[in-house]
Amino acid sequence: MKFSVNPKIFEKFPGVEIGVLVITGMDNQGYNGEILNLLRAEEKHQKEILTGVELGTLPEISAWRRIYKSFGSGGDYRSSVETLLRRARGGMKPLPNINNLVNLYNFLSLKYHLPAGAEDLDKVKGSISLTFSKGEEKGVCLGGSTEETCEVGEVIYKDDLGFICRRWNYREADRTKIDKETENAVLVLEKIPEINQCNFQDVLHETGDLVKKLLSAKVDSFILKKGNENAELNLKSGVKINANSRDSDKPQKNISQKSGPFYKKEEFPILGKIKWENISKEKWILKNIIFSAISKIENSGIKATLDDIKIEHPNEKNYGDYSTNFALINASRLRQQPKTLAEKISEVINDMIRRHQSITLQTDSKTIEDNRYLVSDILEKSNIAGQGFINLHLSKQYLISQAVRLLEIEKSVNITQMKNMKISVEYTDPNPFKEFHLGHLYSNVIGEAVSRMLEVCGAIVWRGDFYGDVGM
Repeated sequence: MKFSVNPKIFEKFPGVEIGVLVITGMDNQGYNGEILNLLRAEEKHQKEILTGVELGTLPEISAWRRIYKSFGSGGDYRSSVETLLRRARGGMKPLPNINNLVNLYNFLSLKYHLPAGAEDLDKVKGSISLTFSKGEEKGVCLGGSTEETCEVGEVIYKDDLGFICRRWNYREADRTKIDKETENAVLVLEKIPEINQCNFQDVLHETGDLVKKLLSAKVDSFILKKGNENAELNLKSGVKINANSRDSDKPQKNISQKSGPFYKKEEFPILGKIKWENISKEKWILKNIIFSAISKIENSGIKATLDDIKIEHPNEKNYGDYSTNFALINASRLRQQPKTLAEKISEVINDMIRRHQSITLQTDSKTIEDNRYLVSDILEKSNIAGQGFINLHLSKQYLISQAVRLLEIEKSVNITQMKNMKISVEYTDPNPFKEFHLGHLYSNVIGEAVSRMLEVCGAIVWRGDFYGDVGM
């Protein structure tokens, strides 16, 4: 199967980029509450920022209106992203809860003000192309009942049977629609030059990460643009992408995650390569999360580097797994109250968690995939304590993954934090005269596990285990 864009599209509409994600093995059954919550939260967010705003004044919307007018579809027809934003701004009725994948790409479309749509690859016949209509492509639009014929010169997506989306992104065909039974799909996001507040590669990465995490699918992504107009899709071999651009497989060196078009436009600096023996990877990831959060605060005036962010373990467990005093140290020079600054940073971190935003850091690793992280995979929440400490709570999923990783690695882990400390651990010994069950083994298992962990940390452990489970 081939996915291509007519080169004349890029000639007539310079700067346009088509982001394509090929999704295989997806579980689109039922309703995913996490995806629906993301959609509802983004609807609310867009309503807040767009109330009283004429959509035509937004550069990305006015640009799509000009594009539609240029191929004769102006007036009554609007881009899919304008339709979504108009409904969110109105706020009278929530967007329909269609299915998981549709809910997910509607969320991303609202968040980044990018048109998005998807087709069921098992319903597509032949190859897919974005091109100008010859006036002979037919089909039934989603929600329609009568067959339509495309107009000459209209920009359409089509396959061998007819159109699969009319007027570029106005309305998809019913024949190839996504439903709960869909397992393999192609998801398309469209970027125009007027959208310059987000890194398009980042958006594709975030989309792919969410599809993998929330829909248990495999994802390959690529961008079609001038000089790189087509790709071969081989679903049977796990989707092998063969784009015709020599640069298509080169890793992106400076990937920064923006929260949406209304955050400030400033690009993040390229991060230096890290030598892991000098700093724990976990702390480095947390530094990057805090740095990203600081960079997203509108009109903050904060000029910080990663070296300005100190991460430590709080003395009290209730204060989280890690904390930083960045706000306390820097508030005075920024003429802000430490607690106020800490609240702003913590709020952005929690927003990054809710929105499943990702961060990317450059390391000694050769692959970017190894160094891109969903914030929600690392952190459960952030809160503040005292007059400006920012507390970070690691997610249970992350802690479990690290425990599994330690079990899988061959070399032993040497920790000396408790070297030569003498500790006694009391727990039961199994009673050989009765059947083993959880009630009897619970103390045995936990006690032995605690003892081994203490020994790994360097402690000298005396086990007070009592034969026959007596008196415990």
